[in-house]
Amino acid sequence: MGYRSWRAPVAAALCAAAAAHAQMYICTTGSGQMFTGDYIPAACRNHEIRVLNPDGSVREIIPAPLTPEQKKAQEAADEARRKQEEARLQRERRDRALLTTYTSVADIEAARRQTLAGLQATIQRADAAIAQYQRERKRLDEDAEFYLHHPMPARLQEEFQDNRILLRQQRQVRDQAQAEMQRVNQQFDADRQRYIELQGGSAAATDPAGAANGY
Repeated sequence: MGYRSWRAPVAAALCAAAAAHAQMYICTTGSGQMFTGDYIPAACRNHEIRVLNPDGSVREIIPAPLTPEQKKAQEAADEARRKQEEARLQRERRDRALLTTYTSVADIEAARRQTLAGLQATIQRADAAIAQYQRERKRLDEDAEFYLHHPMPARLQEEFQDNRILLRQQRQVRDQAQAEMQRVNQQFDADRQRYIELQGGSAAATDPAGAANGY
């Protein structure tokens, strides 16, 4: 059976037509025209479609395709839900890692001290190197005084350039280590707070000795 255009819905006719087939598709266009068929009429493809049982009851409703604007909004909503779910799973993984890695707040503070000690050692080495290169720079400046009225030897020029590069590198190492110390402290603060929340208590409840010492 093909499809026919109906100017107005006729319930009895629809029921009779549906009874003659296993199922029937029916839709109403924006202009009020009704189309039916034992397959989806071409005119229905952009509209909501009702699938009727042989007795005329509605078996299924096929939603109309989304408009470009609706599709864009749906994609944005799906992306937001995906990000929310991803964030939830990430929180759960972090929580499991916290409970697996640490048995108390004292463990967290011990890990903090160990991590900061390594960074502090890096800063101390960088400071020592900077002091050494500054002493070398002073020597180079003294050597350069002999060439105020003469061209500076290429070797001395290269030493100046190397000294500038090495000083800059060590200052970058120191600055990066200091920034990392700040980040590490913030991360351990967050881990400590979350660990206490997961344990359902205060610092005193999870680590009485540490809380008494002001950790």
